[in-house]
Amino acid sequence: MLSTPRPLVSVLNPALSDSHAADSWTELVDLLIQYGTDVNTSFNGFTPLGIAIAMCNEPLSHVFLPFESVSPLALVMRNQYRVSFAQTCWIDKTECLLRYGADPNTTFNIFGNRYTLLDFIVLEVWIVDKEFAMRLLEVVLEFPVTRPWLVKGKTLLEYAIENADADLIKLIHDKKWGEIEEYHFLQAGGYPMLQALLYDTDDAITDILRVESGIFIEEWPTDKQPVALAIQLGQFHHVERMLSSGYPHSKTMLNHMLDWALSDLTNVEVQRYAVKILLRSGADPSIALVL
Repeated sequence: MLSTPRPLVSVLNPALSDSHAADSWTELVDLLIQYGTDVNTSFNGFTPLGIAIAMCNEPLSHVFLPFESVSPLALVMRNQYRVSFAQTCWIDKTECLLRYGADPNTTFNIFGNRYTLLDFIVLEVWIVDKEFAMRLLEVVLEFPVTRPWLVKGKTLLEYAIENADADLIKLIHDKKWGEIEEYHFLQAGGYPMLQALLYDTDDAITDILRVESGIFIEEWPTDKQPVALAIQLGQFHHVERMLSSGYPHSKTMLNHMLDWALSDLTNVEVQRYAVKILLRSGADPSIALVL
């Protein structure tokens, strides 16, 4: 019995220095990890996760994997999405290490820069091969998180919204990974990030602002709701799409928003469009008469 597992460095150093001998270490490495060796142990300035990302040759790919061959997930990825073998190995290694508890916020050196896992995927891979980055993120986002994973010091959702990246925001919420992300999104205030989204005219951005994205917050003041902010910014394209395609709204909310639009905005043109859209969506016209 192993009372105290040997340091991961003592086992992996020889294997990593000779990729041709890597397969012979697979079983031992897997056993050590199962017996409690810390997968986040650093040696020569690298964690196993950093090495897995930095090196993608076939023998080395199996050092960190408890598989005898390419995993079923990787085969599906290759067959359906034509992901290369090197990319398949990378997906396999990342998936396995995260399952064993690798810390995604640990930084590692690659291309002369320090990266976290999400830094590298979003800042490097996304630019070179967006489709592959999306497939890799699909794997990464399957894992539950107890604290936010960071990109340039920001949560993934915060980064995506500030950069108005509809594909990335949709992926986060499609994977139902957004609860802890959403918490930090709200802690950051929400308002400036919604503003960044609303400046974009892409229809996909509007769809993200609907209820399934979690961005609609019942407790927010009327003038902080996405519809109200879109009115204030003069983004009536978004206002009409949100109110006509499933954005959650009650008659009471529309009435409050109509009252707010008429009383707080000084731009007559904006008022005219706001009133027209809100009345068409079901706001009470008597509100206008009272004012």
